[in-house]
Amino acid sequence: MKNTCYLVLMALLGLVGSMQIAHCQEQKKPPEGIRNNHASTDYRWDVSLDVFRMIAASQAHVTLRYAPKKGRGAFRATINTLSWFADKGASKMSSDSGYSETFDSRSEMQSFSTSFGIGYEWRRNLRVGQFFHGIDTEIDWFNNYKNTTGILPSSSLAVAVAPFCGYKYQISKRLSASVESNLYINHRWSKGKSLDGEVTSKSHRFGFALSPISKLNFTFHF
Repeated sequence: MKNTCYLVLMALLGLVGSMQIAHCQEQKKPPEGIRNNHASTDYRWDVSLDVFRMIAASQAHVTLRYAPKKGRGAFRATINTLSWFADKGASKMSSDSGYSETFDSRSEMQSFSTSFGIGYEWRRNLRVGQFFHGIDTEIDWFNNYKNTTGILPSSSLAVAVAPFCGYKYQISKRLSASVESNLYINHRWSKGKSLDGEVTSKSHRFGFALSPISKLNFTFHF
């Protein structure tokens, strides 16, 4: 818990520091002919990297946004997780009973997981920066479909909705930083299987979580 709080604090300090640097650079410019008070400028395409998840959970969450009309809002798609894992092993052990007998043990494990979301955000320009809010729909799927290591195969599917709101600060013409909060509401279905593939258990559960900081994005606009 202490490490997580420390990482959140460091991420916020990084955001505040980048804002301060941008503000100082702006103050060094001559006032005449300058029409940039860090108000947000919308572009048709944005791509964001969530540094909060990168620091706290070693995960690279990437969000792509498309704004059909400036000043209205944008569609967004987020890739949270996409991974496939496969592992094979073999071991041999001689018997200690005096017989010339050798035991051959082989193991294999394969799994696939993905988590992604799509949504829409509405935007409102402020004198400095931009306020935005919207809703995401997310799908999380995990399938440990082959396992001979003694761990039984299992799979799970979660569907979630996540209303969110946030603030974006324009660091430069093409770069901005933003922080988001969300309410994550999900329903998860889980299933366990035997080594022969027969379903042995099923379960489902409902959950929700409020995240004061769900994303800390650095965004490139183009």
